[in-house]
Amino acid sequence: MRRVIMGGVAVLAIAALAWASDPWKSKPYQQWDQKDVQKILQDSPWSKVVRVEATWESSGTAMPQAMPQAMPQQTAPGGGATPGSGGGRPGGMGGGSPQPNPGGMQSPGMAQGTPLAIFVIRWMSSRTLREALARNAVLSGQMNEAQAEKDLAGTPDAYQIVIAGSQMTPFETAEEEGIKKDAVLTTKKGKQKIEASKVEFQSGPDGKTIRGVVIQFPKTVNGQPTIGPDEKGAEFTLTLGRTRLKDSFDFSKMDDAQGRDL
Repeated sequence: MRRVIMGGVAVLAIAALAWASDPWKSKPYQQWDQKDVQKILQDSPWSKVVRVEATWESSGTAMPQAMPQAMPQQTAPGGGATPGSGGGRPGGMGGGSPQPNPGGMQSPGMAQGTPLAIFVIRWMSSRTLREALARNAVLSGQMNEAQAEKDLAGTPDAYQIVIAGSQMTPFETAEEEGIKKDAVLTTKKGKQKIEASKVEFQSGPDGKTIRGVVIQFPKTVNGQPTIGPDEKGAEFTLTLGRTRLKDSFDFSKMDDAQGRDL
């Protein structure tokens, strides 16, 4: 009996450690430190790192692409402005972002003579990511906690996917309407293709350089939810010429302390 009890305690201890490793479940966002924020923005179920061949570069002269060094921050539909939003193209760029290093990954380097580019695809409409941005702004002195609470009071009325990269060359010649046409979310269980409803470019401090792209997808179509409560996940794809960004989101892992978080 003692062995059974001790074994059960061990299992509970392991479960507690696993729970504690996820700051979005183990503590309120007001207690997150910079490491927690970085983990959420760069290495969480809401943030996906994608490597693609930089076919727009010359293999003989291109330098390896590093992880994106800034986080695009935008005005969230129905949810107020996200922390640190600035000017320039719609939504602008905020400063004070943590230095990305998802999972301790290194610079991607070259693949068979072709340079690789890194992009981070984030499910930005989630509470968790919006709270991470708010907490980051507080930790960097861009706003106080009362302002963060105010910005987080609303809820985006659309699902938002944000693409960020240290080099956004494929997007420099793209049009917002073209991206809107070629971006799609496909649900895993229902195989439903959800078309983008709006696209906005995010700019750097100069107001010209593209640092990120915000793609919105409707939560309802003809009064029906585009993502049902029993849906298991969705795949995001975007094709820009010879560049194809693609990754999957597992909804079973996209939970915070309040439940499902999309």
